[in-house]
Amino acid sequence: MDIMKICFLLISEGWGGAETVVHDLIVQLQKNDVEVYLILNEEISNYFNDINVEKLNLGSVFHTPSLFKMILKPENPQITNKQYPVPLINFFLMRILLKRIRSKLLRFLHDNDVILLHSHLEYADILGHTLKNEKSDKFKWITSLHGHWFSLLQQDFSIPFLGDRYSINFLKNAFETADAVLFPSSYLQKEFHEIIKIPNHDSVVIPNGIDIDEINFKTLKNSRSDYKFHIFFPGGPKLTKGGDILIKSLNLIKDKVPFELSIALDVPQDHIIRQLIKQYDLESNVNFMGFLNKKEYYNVLNSSDVMALPSRVESFGLAYLEAMALGIPVIGTKTTGAAEIISNYRNGILVDPTPEDVADAILTLYGDDDLRKKISSNNVDDVRKFDWGQIVKVYIKLYNRILNSLND
Repeated sequence: MDIMKICFLLISEGWGGAETVVHDLIVQLQKNDVEVYLILNEEISNYFNDINVEKLNLGSVFHTPSLFKMILKPENPQITNKQYPVPLINFFLMRILLKRIRSKLLRFLHDNDVILLHSHLEYADILGHTLKNEKSDKFKWITSLHGHWFSLLQQDFSIPFLGDRYSINFLKNAFETADAVLFPSSYLQKEFHEIIKIPNHDSVVIPNGIDIDEINFKTLKNSRSDYKFHIFFPGGPKLTKGGDILIKSLNLIKDKVPFELSIALDVPQDHIIRQLIKQYDLESNVNFMGFLNKKEYYNVLNSSDVMALPSRVESFGLAYLEAMALGIPVIGTKTTGAAEIISNYRNGILVDPTPEDVADAILTLYGDDDLRKKISSNNVDDVRKFDWGQIVKVYIKLYNRILNSLND
């Protein structure tokens, strides 16, 4: 039996949900004897040093001066620990660079006898599209959408109408060449299909997974003994995650709930979240945790009474699964992909992304110990269907189908 080989393409500015999924999927595939290769950029390369996978480093692609140098000398990746992307310029330079390094990438794939590519995030999708166009009869290309990147250029150009038109046209051209487009939720799939028309048989929903055994292994027993109601917010500075909504909700109930809020990821000093905390005189109630490694993250989460993530936009919500695996009740948004994970009042509470709704949910969970215990028990049971041991089998089945179609 031939060994299955696959090359992941990942270009990203930093660590987040999508990067976690890629990392963990590689680990699970290797456990199932799949040979995995990884093409990535310098900015995230260190996050993958703990797994034994052959990598091709593209260099510091989110540093515009380095991009210029690499376009001139595509065989020499530039490495720096600085990030200095000039948004509009960086986007066009990135596309030029990815075309300039095609030969180098094709050699890497040929030398390792890889014909299946799986891209993650927008710039990697551009790369996958570029390689597939170069050798359409030699490669199969799958892309996973982890979020609403169809609005990427709107953010980069700061000209919404032109940005939307350009990004939609580009996506249509790119995804027409993909052999499959994967989504973590039906919510994201539906939203995508309303904008980008691709054949239905090329569109597949595979939920994200978690390693339940790893979470339990890395997590210490909760020995907290204070009287406070501990709330965990994993969204950091990303306003799409609703941190400002959460702070406003806490201001509404600060005289009713003796809460302590822990915020993960680095939040700049001048950020609106910090401004609101100061404005509402909540500084003594809030802990900024910064970047947490997995063990630290799980331990902070396990010391919480509730995980609140009132996202404005959420394609899936890996953080909900991690909380559920530890029996933590969750607060999520009913208008996002969270509704495909959370059953209302069974796994937590689904809300509209408003301060009033979030405040009511916190008050409900704070005031009802029996409800929290019931939800905690449900979460430990319900999360098992998202265990990586089950999810990875779905990926392998899809990969086999795509590879077999090359011989049809």
